Amino acid sequence: LMIGLGIVFATFAVLSISALNLANPGIMIVAMVSIITIPFVYSLFTYEESAYESDKFLGSNTLARHFPIIVVLAGLFFGLIIGFTAWNLILPPEQAKIMFGAQLAELSTINSNFAGQVTAITGQAVNLGSTQIEVFENLFIHNFQVLVLIILFSLIYGAGAVLILAWNASVIAVFLAGIARQF
Repeated sequence: LMIGLGIVFATFAVLSISALNLANPGIMIVAMVSIITIPFVYSLFTYEESAYESDKFLGSNTLARHFPIIVVLAGLFFGLIIGFTAWNLILPPEQAKIMFGAQLAELSTINSNFAGQVTAITGQAVNLGSTQIEVFENLFIHNFQVLVLIILFSLIYGAGAVLILAWNASVIAVFLAGIARQF
């Protein structure tokens, strides 16, 4: 069900932002998805959890209480990926570059930060170790920055997780569409 809603939300966002012809459509698509998703996610968190109080999942009451929310958010995430990937492939390539420009820029940044370090491995023990540590540090710092953004958006906006979920789904979708276009 949530996979279908994710596809519908992505479709609505892409079509509406495309029709409105707004500046920076990649960011606006993510914002639109977040705005229409928040009421659904909010209702999940306000749902009565007492039905799950006595249940256990993998030996944990906490996991049992939150497992339905995790499943729904995962379904939404995969639905958004499918929807964004489909629209990235359906749109003409030049329009897809415009609509998902922010996501392409993010992928380019990630690629430039890590590609040179991974390919620079020569096989020498000292260089190999330092390069792997540098790559790990850069990945850790990047993911830590994402975590900080989630926390800030959650405190300020109240729904930071939805915004980051939609952003990550759109970036992954652009990446998958790029791979699909190669075939």
